Amino acid sequence: MVRPAFDPVHAALSGALVGHVLTALTFAPPDALAAVSAAPRSASSIAEAASALDVDLAFVPSWLPSAPGTVVALREVGVAPAWVVRGPLWPTLEHFGLENGLRLTARDPEALTPQLDLQVERSRSAVLVGMRLDVSAIVVAEDLAGNDGLLVAPDFALAEVVPRLHAVVSPAIDDGIAAVLHSDGDVRALLPALARAGFTAVHAGGGLSREAFERLFWAARRLGFGVIGGISTGDLVTPAGAVFAGTSASLLARAGGLLIGDDGGVERAREMRLLETAFAAARSDLPPDRL
Repeated sequence: MVRPAFDPVHAALSGALVGHVLTALTFAPPDALAAVSAAPRSASSIAEAASALDVDLAFVPSWLPSAPGTVVALREVGVAPAWVVRGPLWPTLEHFGLENGLRLTARDPEALTPQLDLQVERSRSAVLVGMRLDVSAIVVAEDLAGNDGLLVAPDFALAEVVPRLHAVVSPAIDDGIAAVLHSDGDVRALLPALARAGFTAVHAGGGLSREAFERLFWAARRLGFGVIGGISTGDLVTPAGAVFAGTSASLLARAGGLLIGDDGGVERAREMRLLETAFAAARSDLPPDRL
C-alpha cells in the first residue's frame, strides 16, 4: 500500500493520533529482511521489507553504502525514513578499549573529551547528509543503559553525553526534524534531560521485560516524550506470543505516545515473519471497552 509521505514521529508521538496505530521497522540484517523482501541485498531491501510490512517509519543506518538510495526508495513507497547515526560515546569507549574507556568515565572523564568531541563532529556530519536527503527523523544510536539502569555514572551521562547528543542533532532540531535516541535498557533516568535537549522520542526496550518497558513508556508519556518500540524480540518465538505482543502494544499506542516497533534485536527470518504477525495484531480493531 502506498501512502502519502508524512512524519509519523511528530504525528504519532506528539499524542495527536490518540486511538490510532502506527508502526516502525528499526534494525534488521539482510537475512531477516529476506523473509519479507524480494530484494534482500539491494539498496531497496529495507524499503521492500517496510512496504511488505506496511509500516509507517523505517530506520536507515547512515553508514551503509546503500543508505541514500534506501531513503529514496522508502519515499517512493510512502514510508518515512529515519536516518540513523552513531552516537559519540561508544566509538570513544572503543577507541580507548571498552574496559579502560568505561573506567575513564568514572576516574578521568576529561581524558575522553578530545575523542568525544571528534566523534560529535563525525556524527553531526552524518546528520547533515541525512538532512540533505530530506529524512523524517534523525536517530542517534547510543546504548546507554542495561536492564538495571545506566551503564555509566548518571553524572557523566548528564554532564558529558547528553549535551553532546544535543550537539549532534541540533541542526536537525533547528530544521524541525524529529530527533530520536536509540538505546537498549532502562533509560528513564535520562528522559527529562533528553526532552530538554530537544529530543522527540526514544527507541527503547532492548532487553527489557514487558513490565519494564511499560514503566518506561508511562514515564516518557508523563513528560510528553514519545517512545518507539513495544515489540520485544523475546516475544517473537511463537505466533501466539507475537499476537499477544502486538495487541498489548496496541493498547499503549492507542493511548497516544507510542509508535509500535521492534526493539532492534530481530536477526532471523522467523522473527521477522512473526514481527509481521505482531504488527497485524496491533492494527486489528479492538472493541471499545478494550481501549
